[in-house]
Amino acid sequence: MLKHLGTRISALLLILIQACLSKADISDLWRQAMVFPIPKPHEWKCQLKNTRPITLLEVIRKSLVKLFYNRLSTIMASHDVLKGGNFALVNTNANPISRRRSMSSENAISAFREKRKDKFNSGGWKTYTFKSKT
Repeated sequence: MLKHLGTRISALLLILIQACLSKADISDLWRQAMVFPIPKPHEWKCQLKNTRPITLLEVIRKSLVKLFYNRLSTIMASHDVLKGGNFALVNTNANPISRRRSMSSENAISAFREKRKDKFNSGGWKTYTFKSKT
């Protein structure tokens, strides 16, 4: 993990990442990745649609991608590049997904309770009854 690196190695890593970003050149090895198909819970039947592909990245490359993403999402959020639901992964407070993730679990639970109580009090809470077919 990167947080366990010494100060000299961290400084060298920072120089490497800054060079990649300033020259807009990333190593060819970092552009290659192995995709592993993970089977879904039902029968596979030798079809790719029945798998979930995941890509495992090296820690240094993953940190470079995250740094690039954070810089890009900040720019995209400040200039309103994405509209509607297209900003789901952009890191901004206007984004309900990132706002929900940033809340502590206690705040999330209390927010859920408030929303549920408001919905119930306003009559918007639907109840369903099931009738037997006899």
